[in-house]
Amino acid sequence: DIIQNESGDIVISTLGGISILKHDQFINITRDQGLINSQTNAISIGPKGRIWLASFDGVTVLDRKGSIYLSSENGLSHNEVRSVMHDTQGNTWMGTKKGLCRLNSLRTRYLKPADDEELEMEPTGFVSTRLGMLISNAVGGIYTFQNERFVPIVEDLDLLDHPISSMVMTSD
Repeated sequence: DIIQNESGDIVISTLGGISILKHDQFINITRDQGLINSQTNAISIGPKGRIWLASFDGVTVLDRKGSIYLSSENGLSHNEVRSVMHDTQGNTWMGTKKGLCRLNSLRTRYLKPADDEELEMEPTGFVSTRLGMLISNAVGGIYTFQNERFVPIVEDLDLLDHPISSMVMTSD
């Protein structure tokens, strides 16, 4: 992943950590400098400009004061986190190997699909629409969040026989 924060810095995910391009100079951050794992799966800029890094060992949240770690020890459904994003309602969504987790007000909650079965997916992407609708992808379906549950909105398409690596919202 490559993203830009509110200050205009470029944050780049690498196999050895992250690199932040700030004022034409790279700042490298690895496990030795505070990451839970140097290999990151996804990057997101959250509230207050914090950098959220998903990895195989959980999530690292970086700010000017240091690092905060999220893992199965403090609420995630699994340490292998594939995606992270923030919605307009102040929630942070994390796609783990065992499904989706929502963090709000420093409380993490594991969410199951509407049929109460384990999600057979490793969520790798989210989209928050202009109307505030949250959509997540999975092998075998695309889900929307309704009434505190993920409900399938697209199922059994040939496209969905293959992992969806990312989704984006277009301006149209």
